Amino acid sequence: MTTLETGSGASTVMFAAKGASHTAISPVPDEHERISRYCDQHGISRERLRFIAESSHTALAGTWQPEPLDLLLIDGAHSFPFPVLDWFFAAPHLKVGGRVLVDDAYQPAVNVLVRYLREHSAWELEEVLGHRTPCFRKLTAEGISFDWDDRALGRARFDYLPPSRRSVAAARYWLIERTPLRTAAPKVAKVASRLSR
Repeated sequence: MTTLETGSGASTVMFAAKGASHTAISPVPDEHERISRYCDQHGISRERLRFIAESSHTALAGTWQPEPLDLLLIDGAHSFPFPVLDWFFAAPHLKVGGRVLVDDAYQPAVNVLVRYLREHSAWELEEVLGHRTPCFRKLTAEGISFDWDDRALGRARFDYLPPSRRSVAAARYWLIERTPLRTAAPKVAKVASRLSR
């Protein structure tokens, strides 16, 4: 298998032990050295193991040489937007039928990605490993949609507005912008403007 992980640790050792052609991207070179020593001490070949000592968002966009992947483990930086960026840059190289594991799915910035994958038609939740690592299978080569999909990330939210403006904004959205009135509203406004002259 050809595998990639953002982050490094015990999982890196497991990939090496299974003989995967594995790349671990993590900005912690001394951890790479400890993993290498551990592999050497336990007779685990490092012949197919590569480390990239950079942050994943820079390595995936530049240093990493993309290749068709069988499995992607997202377990790098857990703050926003890094889990999403890891997926964004690496998932297009995942083969149809390949898997993506998203570790620490309960954390808010990671959970955004998990919610998206659960609802997107190009991905199928196969199982959850332990209690925190969902495994998704890629069903199609379909790319990222540029259309906003309510289901993927939940309902529209107006919590960035002061409380006094939230209900008006929500009503406008649900009663006008999400209905056929959306296309009629500009015409109605134009007619109303003419009539008021």
